[in-house]
Amino acid sequence: MLLDASSVTPEAHSDEPAPSWSSPNESKSGEEVSENPVQGKYVYGGCGNLPMGAIIADASGLLGNNLAEYATIYAYGKRYQMPAVATTDLMRMMGHIFPFTSLPWVLESCTSGFQKVTTDQFEAVNEHDRRKYRWKIVYYPHRIRLFWWYRDALMKEFRFRENLSGTDIYLLGDPRSEFPGVERDLALLAACNHTIFDYGTYGFFAAFLAGQRTCALGGALRWASPIPWL
Repeated sequence: MLLDASSVTPEAHSDEPAPSWSSPNESKSGEEVSENPVQGKYVYGGCGNLPMGAIIADASGLLGNNLAEYATIYAYGKRYQMPAVATTDLMRMMGHIFPFTSLPWVLESCTSGFQKVTTDQFEAVNEHDRRKYRWKIVYYPHRIRLFWWYRDALMKEFRFRENLSGTDIYLLGDPRSEFPGVERDLALLAACNHTIFDYGTYGFFAAFLAGQRTCALGGALRWASPIPWL
């Protein structure tokens, strides 16, 4: 099945920035805030200034899963006008590959008191209670139908760092044993004019970042039936 992402008309969702808070040099608990060496984002050592309504994602799986987790909470922040926050665990692999992400970072240890919910459970919460607690979205959140509408913004978030690769013709090897491995391969796939997508978040984000015509295999169609451009 051949698809063209340019033919999709997005639904009406607010694209206003989610509410945010200041990034002081010192947290309310008095602990010094360390600076992320990749992009200068503040990492909160003290957890006192995390607002109610903050949304984080459980950092599970590998790079494709992490991209889905980031995209999901980013979209939740936009849609519900709530502060989305990336944890250090979520950004451990993503941070050096995508140095232009905009979400503030917080130490994973700051999130122990967050309410753990699935995407379905979070969306079922009423507006008042949604802003009453801090939330951790668990079980591999991958809300394609929602974050697709923020694809233009996410394309800016997911800009690769420079010097992942260097020639015009590539013969890929084993990403498990070669450096830079999976990030190089994803960058190459994202630069392709067409994508063959079978299954999984890694292949999905290769097609998502490429934004070109996609050939989806049957198994992927069953898994990715909500995707508007498949």
